[in-house]
Amino acid sequence: MKVIDEKGRLFGLLNVLDLLVLVLIIGAAASFAFRASSGEATPILNAGEKFYVTFRTERVREFSVKAVNVGDTIYEQHADVLGKVVKVWTEEPHEIVALNDGTAAYFPMEGKYDLFITIEATGAVNSNGYYVNGNNHLSSGKDVRLQSNMVYTSARVFSVSREMPA
Repeated sequence: MKVIDEKGRLFGLLNVLDLLVLVLIIGAAASFAFRASSGEATPILNAGEKFYVTFRTERVREFSVKAVNVGDTIYEQHADVLGKVVKVWTEEPHEIVALNDGTAAYFPMEGKYDLFITIEATGAVNSNGYYVNGNNHLSSGKDVRLQSNMVYTSARVFSVSREMPA
């Protein structure tokens, strides 16, 4: 007995093309059944929980530090409101400098600042994380373009929590 006969049937019973279509239909049904039975999605939209997001932008000039004030509204790049500034502080950045003797030293960068901006955001908090503006997920390490009325800068999410940082 041949595997495929002269009429193109598998073992003389089923056409190969029909078999492929049948496998695709079964696969699609299995995929749909798996998705339908994998649990309910946690709702994200229309949540009104408050949480705090701290952003860090590195090596900015004094102008940028003075341009961000408590009470300012902070937006993400495409004018989506992220929240209101509740705390601003700076730290002195450092850099590694190669010395003439072949060693390296850690020196402060004069005239530059690492700027930390904490905002109070409103959004959703669930087991998957913190969300603003529907499904915009904020987590530590995420790069974000921030702007206020006076400054536009790249920043990184430093921390996100339900509690106001000390």
